Amino acid sequence: MTTILGRFFSLTEPGRRASHSSGLPEAVRLHFEGSSIDTVRKLHTEILAFYAADCAKYDSGHRLQIMRIYRMLPSFMEQKKKRIVYKKIDPKSARADRYADEFDYLSACVVALPAVAVSNPVFPLLESATKNLLKLYLNDVGLLSSQFFAGNVRPVLEDVPSVNLGSLYETFVAMELSAHSHHLFYYDNREKGEVDFLINDYDNLCILPIEVKSGRDWQIHSSLTRMVTEGARKGIVLCNSNKARHREGITYLPVYMAAFL
Repeated sequence: MTTILGRFFSLTEPGRRASHSSGLPEAVRLHFEGSSIDTVRKLHTEILAFYAADCAKYDSGHRLQIMRIYRMLPSFMEQKKKRIVYKKIDPKSARADRYADEFDYLSACVVALPAVAVSNPVFPLLESATKNLLKLYLNDVGLLSSQFFAGNVRPVLEDVPSVNLGSLYETFVAMELSAHSHHLFYYDNREKGEVDFLINDYDNLCILPIEVKSGRDWQIHSSLTRMVTEGARKGIVLCNSNKARHREGITYLPVYMAAFL
C-alpha cells in the first residue's frame, strides 16, 4: 500500500484524475505517463482478478465465502450505514462469528481495511470495540472507482448532482489512515448519531474523531460536535474546502490532509 494518492487527491483536476488511478504504484505510473483511463481501468480489472484468484487459494470451506464477501464490498459501501450486513452474505447464516475467518483473511491480506464499531468513544478505543459491527473498505480508492464508474471519469472530475462520492472519500481516508498505521474505529449510536472514523491519539492519550464530507454540507456535523462537546480534545472534518480552518474545537481540512493525521 502506498500513500502517494494523498499528495494528489484535491479539488484540482489533476488531483481528481489521480483518484481514478488510485494509490497503486503501477496505476499511478500509468496515470502520470499520460495513459488513457481505459489503460488504467484495464490494470484495475487485472488487479481485482488477481485478488479473486488469491482468495481462491484458501481452503475450500472458506474460499467461496471470501470471494463473495470481497465482491460485495462495493455494495456495502453504497449503503447509508456502510457496515457489513451478514444476512446479505447468506440469509441462512446471519451471525457475525460465522464469518470471522473470512474477515480475518481479507484484513490480513490487506485487500480490505476493517473499521470496528465502539460502544464508548474514549481512549483507548480497543476497550469498547464491538467486532460484530464491522465496516470493510476496499484497500484502494481507484479499485472502488473502477467498479462504480468503469471508464466514465465524469462523476469524479465534475460535480454530477446525482452521484454521491461519499463512499470514495471514506475509502480514500481509510486508505490513508491505515497506511499510517492507524487502527480504524467508528461510532454509531441511535441517539447520538454516527462519526465516520475514530483513531487513538497516543501522544495525548485521547481519541481523534474524524468526519468525512464529500458534499457542500461540510459544516453540518452534529454527531462530531456532540463528541467534542462531551470530552474529545478536538474533532476533524475532512471535506471539499480548499482551506484549513478551525472553529469551536473543530478543524476543517481538505480531504487529502488525511495523509498527515
